[in-house]
Amino acid sequence: MTLIFGTVQSRDGMKSKDFMENSFQPVQTWLTDRQRVDTLRGFACLLLVLHHTILDFSTFTGQALTEVRSVDFILSDVRMPMFSFIAGLIFAYHSERSKSWQFIEKKAERLLLPFVVTTLIIVALKTVYPSASVPVTLAEIPYLLVYGYSHLWFLQAIFLIFCFYALLNMVTDVSKALYGICFVSFIGLYLSPLRSIELFSIGQAFYLAPFFTFGILVTKNIEWISSNRKILLVFSVIFFVSIFIATASFGDTENQLYTRIRSFLVGLTFLIIIYLTMPRISYLYRIGAYSFTIFLFHSIFIALGVRLVPETPATGLLLTLSLAIFGSISLEVFVDRFIPAFRFGVGKGFR
Repeated sequence: MTLIFGTVQSRDGMKSKDFMENSFQPVQTWLTDRQRVDTLRGFACLLLVLHHTILDFSTFTGQALTEVRSVDFILSDVRMPMFSFIAGLIFAYHSERSKSWQFIEKKAERLLLPFVVTTLIIVALKTVYPSASVPVTLAEIPYLLVYGYSHLWFLQAIFLIFCFYALLNMVTDVSKALYGICFVSFIGLYLSPLRSIELFSIGQAFYLAPFFTFGILVTKNIEWISSNRKILLVFSVIFFVSIFIATASFGDTENQLYTRIRSFLVGLTFLIIIYLTMPRISYLYRIGAYSFTIFLFHSIFIALGVRLVPETPATGLLLTLSLAIFGSISLEVFVDRFIPAFRFGVGKGFR
């Protein structure tokens, strides 16, 4: 068993008996299939790893990769929100368990401890072998542990969101209406200047919180969503296309509010479309089962890959991406088998 971004799951993607007991039980539909949710998680992993692969490969080889980076830029509104959305989907199943300080302690153990360990490992390695895209030195470690390094800011931000909902559940029984109020409030914070707060990734928490809350609302309303899936899908696709038509009509703008509104709508509608249509894909849900370790350590294998693979873009990107995915999976398997005492470093805690 392992904890992946706040959810207990087994390697075959099925819920454990312990997970099922004392948990919120929505109607069981195709949308709630656990392997399908793990497929979403695997897809999110691919988007994240591909992003860092493109950045490092382009910087290290000096190739512009203009077309590839254009597509990658479009996906910037989706990558991290998807992880947050999935975490919210799963949190809703066992929100009752969050009504204790023990829940927060477990989240600290399973999110912040790997954050510290991975930061130390990555910075140490990148001091010896400088990063192609994000150079860093050992002297910066205290700063990075407060403000987050590279993609690891996500762990600080998602921890803060878990803490918020844990505290909210401690003081009141959270209804669907209250989750809705939180969703609207977090949209306001998403659009606000408070997004610029860098301390402990507070601003990034405001960036992720609407998507996390939306995931909760989806799970809490899954019966209605399942009944109206086709209608929701049609309207989401139309709206998604309309956003890009409007963007093309108005052109680029430096107005921050406009940019954030557009980014939010693109991210939200894309998540709806993917959630309503993504089938179970075996290789993706198997990748999803190792998503936390891949998230933590993929950048190390990317840094290695760009130094070893051919500079031909198609071959180099594919090989580096594969190394980052399967290297991270192999690392977790190795830790489980040979150095289980270090399992806390891959988000499995001390138990």
